[in-house]
Amino acid sequence: MVEDIESDLELEVDPKTKSKTIWKKVGAYRFSKEIGRGAFSVVSKGYDVEGNEYAVKQISKAKLTAEQLKALKEEIRIMRLVKSEHIVKLYAAYQSKDNYYLILEYCSGGDLDSLVGKRLPESKIKQIISQLTKALKTLTDHSIMHRDLKLSNILISNDILKLADFGVARTLGSNQFANTFCGTPLYMAPEILAG
Repeated sequence: MVEDIESDLELEVDPKTKSKTIWKKVGAYRFSKEIGRGAFSVVSKGYDVEGNEYAVKQISKAKLTAEQLKALKEEIRIMRLVKSEHIVKLYAAYQSKDNYYLILEYCSGGDLDSLVGKRLPESKIKQIISQLTKALKTLTDHSIMHRDLKLSNILISNDILKLADFGVARTLGSNQFANTFCGTPLYMAPEILAG
């Protein structure tokens, strides 16, 4: 499920500017610049040997409880299972002595949160709703509930919306109901908060 690796540090000096960059290497990928941070992870911009861009999600093993480790394994399983242009792609998963690393599709357009307060043409809003509907339909077809759908978990890459962060996602059987309280309270339906 997760490939064991050793992580290394590499110092690179730009010959023109003499600026130094310390890269962390994981498998065939290297990363340096932090682009985001969550409760249990740090996301950095990474590259493969050919210069292709990736997002590298680094999760500290020391911060994970047994339940959170189970959720991480489920996140990896779901991301490997679901194939759609509207779901962030998982390319590889590694673990070192101290961390887990998820090599993910890099979405250069930011997230939907960055569009808040901007005036968008109706055609753009229709496009957003259509793509979000397609993403949710894909999850429904696989009996998966995201359970933390919010603007910062909807990324943009080349004008295509992509759902990200399946950390609390869950697969349900045909006659199963979810009764766990999880997600981001500001984005929950009022009836969930009311109990």
